[in-house]
Amino acid sequence: MRSHLIAALTTLLLASAAHAEGPVAVCETGFAIKTLAGNKAACVKTQNVDDDIGPRKCAADGRRTSTEASDGGDMCQGTATPLNSMLVGPALDCKLSYGLDARNKLVRNGQDRCVKTVRREVRGDISVRNE
Repeated sequence: MRSHLIAALTTLLLASAAHAEGPVAVCETGFAIKTLAGNKAACVKTQNVDDDIGPRKCAADGRRTSTEASDGGDMCQGTATPLNSMLVGPALDCKLSYGLDARNKLVRNGQDRCVKTVRREVRGDISVRNE
Protein backbone atom coordinates (compact mmCIF):
# COMPACT_ATOMS: atom_id res chain seq x y z
CA MET A 1 0.00 0.00 0.00
CA ARG A 2 2.80 2.35 0.90
CA SER A 3 4.56 1.75 -2.43
CA HIS A 4 1.35 2.57 -4.33
CA LEU A 5 1.04 5.85 -2.44
CA ILE A 6 4.66 6.80 -3.21
CA ALA A 7 4.16 5.90 -6.88
CA ALA A 8 0.99 8.03 -7.09
CA LEU A 9 2.70 11.03 -5.46
CA THR A 10 5.70 10.71 -7.76
CA THR A 11 3.41 10.59 -10.80
CA LEU A 12 1.59 13.76 -9.66
CA LEU A 13 4.86 15.63 -9.12
CA LEU A 14 6.23 14.65 -12.55
CA ALA A 15 2.97 15.56 -14.30
CA SER A 16 2.84 19.01 -12.68
CA ALA A 17 6.48 19.69 -13.59
CA ALA A 18 5.75 18.92 -17.25
CA HIS A 19 3.21 21.77 -17.37
CA ALA A 20 5.42 24.48 -15.92
CA GLU A 21 4.41 28.06 -16.62
CA GLY A 22 6.53 30.25 -18.84
CA PRO A 23 6.50 33.07 -21.37
CA VAL A 24 4.49 32.59 -24.56
CA ALA A 25 4.67 34.74 -27.72
CA VAL A 26 1.35 36.18 -28.93
CA CYS A 27 0.31 38.32 -31.91
CA GLU A 28 -2.41 40.89 -32.50
CA THR A 29 -5.69 39.65 -33.98
CA GLY A 30 -5.31 38.79 -37.67
CA PHE A 31 -1.56 38.12 -37.45
CA ALA A 32 0.13 34.71 -37.26
CA ILE A 33 3.48 33.78 -35.75
CA LYS A 34 6.13 32.99 -38.36
CA THR A 35 9.41 31.35 -37.38
CA LEU A 36 12.47 33.08 -38.82
CA ALA A 37 16.10 32.03 -39.12
CA GLY A 38 18.26 32.27 -36.01
CA ASN A 39 15.59 31.08 -33.54
CA LYS A 40 13.49 34.24 -34.01
CA ALA A 41 9.80 34.83 -34.64
CA ALA A 42 7.62 37.59 -36.05
CA CYS A 43 3.91 38.32 -36.37
CA VAL A 44 2.92 38.48 -40.06
CA LYS A 45 -0.13 38.65 -42.31
CA THR A 46 -0.55 38.98 -46.06
CA GLN A 47 -2.56 41.93 -47.32
CA ASN A 48 -3.06 44.06 -50.42
CA VAL A 49 -1.01 47.28 -50.41
CA ASP A 50 -0.39 50.06 -52.94
CA ASP A 51 3.12 49.91 -54.40
CA ASP A 52 4.47 53.20 -55.83
CA ILE A 53 5.90 52.49 -59.30
CA GLY A 54 6.79 55.99 -60.48
CA PRO A 55 5.52 59.41 -61.54
CA ARG A 56 2.91 60.09 -64.20
CA LYS A 57 4.75 60.74 -67.45
CA CYS A 58 4.27 63.42 -70.07
CA ALA A 59 3.70 62.54 -73.73
CA ALA A 60 6.71 62.47 -76.08
CA ASP A 61 9.16 65.21 -75.08
CA GLY A 62 6.79 67.03 -72.72
CA ARG A 63 7.63 68.36 -69.29
CA ARG A 64 5.48 68.83 -66.23
CA THR A 65 4.23 72.37 -65.64
CA SER A 66 3.37 74.07 -62.35
CA THR A 67 -0.34 74.24 -63.25
CA GLU A 68 -2.80 71.48 -62.48
CA ALA A 69 -5.92 70.25 -64.25
CA SER A 70 -9.34 70.83 -62.71
CA ASP A 71 -9.24 67.34 -61.14
CA GLY A 72 -5.88 68.09 -59.47
CA GLY A 73 -3.84 66.06 -61.98
CA ASP A 74 -0.51 67.17 -63.47
CA MET A 75 -0.39 69.19 -66.68
CA CYS A 76 2.34 68.82 -69.30
CA GLN A 77 3.70 71.10 -72.02
CA GLY A 78 5.67 70.12 -75.14
CA THR A 79 9.24 71.43 -75.56
CA ALA A 80 10.89 70.28 -78.83
CA THR A 81 9.43 72.70 -81.39
CA PRO A 82 7.59 76.01 -81.17
CA LEU A 83 4.40 74.20 -82.17
CA ASN A 84 4.91 71.55 -79.46
CA SER A 85 5.57 74.20 -76.83
CA MET A 86 2.05 75.53 -77.39
CA LEU A 87 0.51 72.11 -76.69
CA VAL A 88 -0.60 71.84 -73.07
CA GLY A 89 -2.49 68.84 -71.73
CA PRO A 90 -2.80 66.41 -68.85
CA ALA A 91 -0.07 63.91 -68.04
CA LEU A 92 -0.48 60.42 -69.48
CA ASP A 93 -2.67 57.94 -67.65
CA CYS A 94 -0.59 55.45 -65.66
CA LYS A 95 -2.08 52.53 -67.61
CA LEU A 96 -0.36 53.83 -70.76
CA SER A 97 3.07 54.05 -69.09
CA TYR A 98 3.11 51.16 -66.60
CA GLY A 99 0.51 48.60 -67.72
CA LEU A 100 -3.18 47.88 -67.26
CA ASP A 101 -3.00 47.20 -63.52
CA ALA A 102 -1.53 50.65 -62.72
CA ARG A 103 -3.67 53.51 -61.35
CA ASN A 104 -3.27 57.25 -61.00
CA LYS A 105 -2.72 58.67 -57.53
CA LEU A 106 -3.36 62.41 -57.80
CA VAL A 107 -1.31 64.66 -55.49
CA ARG A 108 -2.57 68.23 -55.16
CA ASN A 109 0.26 70.78 -55.53
CA GLY A 110 2.75 67.95 -56.07
CA GLN A 111 3.84 65.39 -58.62
CA ASP A 112 1.20 62.73 -59.33
CA ARG A 113 2.25 59.11 -58.79
CA CYS A 114 1.37 55.75 -60.33
CA VAL A 115 0.57 52.80 -58.05
CA LYS A 116 -0.17 49.08 -58.40
CA THR A 117 -1.92 46.89 -55.82
CA VAL A 118 0.31 44.00 -54.75
CA ARG A 119 0.07 41.27 -52.08
CA ARG A 120 2.76 41.76 -49.49
CA GLU A 121 3.67 40.28 -46.12
CA VAL A 122 3.16 42.89 -43.39
CA ARG A 123 4.68 42.56 -39.91
CA GLY A 124 2.93 43.40 -36.68
CA ASP A 125 3.89 43.67 -33.04
CA ILE A 126 4.77 40.53 -31.10
CA SER A 127 4.30 40.46 -27.36
CA VAL A 128 5.02 37.99 -24.57
CA ARG A 129 2.65 36.85 -21.83
CA ASN A 130 3.11 34.37 -19.01
CA GLU A 131 0.84 31.34 -18.87
